[in-house]
Amino acid sequence: MVFYLTGHNIKTIFNFFLALTLILIFLPLMIFISLLILIETGQFPIFKQLRGITLSNQKLYIYKFLTLKSKSYNLKSSQNGKLEHRYLNSELTFIGKIIRRMGLDELPQLFNVLKGDMNLMGPRPLVFEDLEYIKKYYPEIYELRDKLNSKPGITGLWQINRNGEFSVKSLIYWDLYYEKEHSLLLDLKILLKTFLIIIQCKHSDAISENKLKLNYSLIFFLTYFALVSFISLSLIQLIK
Repeated sequence: MVFYLTGHNIKTIFNFFLALTLILIFLPLMIFISLLILIETGQFPIFKQLRGITLSNQKLYIYKFLTLKSKSYNLKSSQNGKLEHRYLNSELTFIGKIIRRMGLDELPQLFNVLKGDMNLMGPRPLVFEDLEYIKKYYPEIYELRDKLNSKPGITGLWQINRNGEFSVKSLIYWDLYYEKEHSLLLDLKILLKTFLIIIQCKHSDAISENKLKLNYSLIFFLTYFALVSFISLSLIQLIK
C-alpha cells in the first residue's frame, strides 16, 4: 500500500505529535489544576461539552476543566451580536476565574487533538445555544460557517485577535481568513501568539470579566513552579 504525504496528512501528523509533546510538557500542570479543582469543588475536574462549527457540521464533545460551581446552570443564547455569557461570572469558582484568565481551562482539549476530533489551530467550535442564536439572527453568517472544511481548533485567529470583542461578524471574518490562508507557517504564528497570551495572562473569556483585584494568575504560576521545584529536588535527593 502506497502512502502519499499530502498537505492534509502533514497537518494531521504535525497536530498529533505536537499535541502529544504538549501533553507531556503540561501534564504536571494539568494534574496540579485538577487537584485544585477537586479540592475546591469536590467534583471530577474535567467534563465534556457538546459543540460544533454549526448545529450539524463537525459536532463533537470537547474536554474542558470544570470552572463553574454547578453543572445545572441554564445556558442562555447570546445577545447584541456578541457571543458572551457574562451572567455566569458569579458562577465561576475561584480557581475557574484564574485558569480562564490564562486560557488553561482548554488544556484537556489536547486529548481531543490526539483523538483526531480537533486540530490545535482552527475555527472555534461553539456551544449549541450560540449556534442557534447565529442561525436565527445571522443566517448568512451561519450558512458561511456551515461550509467551512477546516477541523475545529483549540486556538485560532479569532481567539488571538478578538481583544475582548466576541462579535459574530469578527468570528466569521477570521474563520474565512483562516480557511483561505491556512498554512503551517500561519499555524505556528497562531501557536506562538497563544503562548504569549497565556504567559501574559491576557486571555479574553466569554464568561469571566477578569476583574481580579490581585494578580492571582502570577501567584498561581509561582506556586506551581515552587511545588514542581520542591518535588524535583526531593526526587533528586531520594535518587542520591
